Amino acid sequence: MSVSEVVRNAINKYIDARRGDPDFQKRLTDLFEVERDVFNDLEKLMFCF
Repeated sequence: MSVSEVVRNAINKYIDARRGDPDFQKRLTDLFEVERDVFNDLEKLMFCF
């Protein structure tokens, strides 16, 4: 198993363990929204060049 797979599995286990925590769920949702915004901005920048 590669290092990235080990890290990904550890992160997924952590997320699964905290899924019932509403504060954690909100922070996770906020993180995904920011990630989506970053990728949308990168996509817009790609069309500028």
